[in-house]
Amino acid sequence: MGHSRLIPQFTVLRLMVSIAVVAGGLAYLVNTKGAYWAALSNVPLRFTILDDASGRPIPHASVRLPGTPVYESPPTGDDGQTTVVVSVMCSGETGLLRKTRHANFGPWRIRVVAPGYKTFVESLEDHTQDARFHEENPNPPPIVIRMQREPERPASGGDGGATGAVGTPGTPG
Repeated sequence: MGHSRLIPQFTVLRLMVSIAVVAGGLAYLVNTKGAYWAALSNVPLRFTILDDASGRPIPHASVRLPGTPVYESPPTGDDGQTTVVVSVMCSGETGLLRKTRHANFGPWRIRVVAPGYKTFVESLEDHTQDARFHEENPNPPPIVIRMQREPERPASGGDGGATGAVGTPGTPG
């Protein structure tokens, strides 16, 4: 009888050691560093340009990223959307169970111009914090820009010359 008790204990001990070895091996693989890399990547940046007050799309707006090189979009359509593909420096780590990528949107500023609206200028980096801008083969969300209308200019003063004034100020009449 003593012999039959040793077999189950030996099997349980063996199973526990096997589980510990497998768990240790998995922990090692998960924490093992991979190869670090850096390269230029083309990243599509989709822009949606909207009226700040109404939320409606603004057609005929252009997006420009001044710098070296300069990137410029085609004008927005009726949906207020356009795309600019930028070449940015990316870096990351590739390993057995780990793959990372970070895109550096660095010094670019977004400059948006649309007829009847104030020019919009802000840092591109401020609009690309979402992790989807940095993942491998990203489908980043659109960058939504809300533009404010130019203030209405008062009509040129005067009553169209009905006062009988001759000439203009500063010229002999």
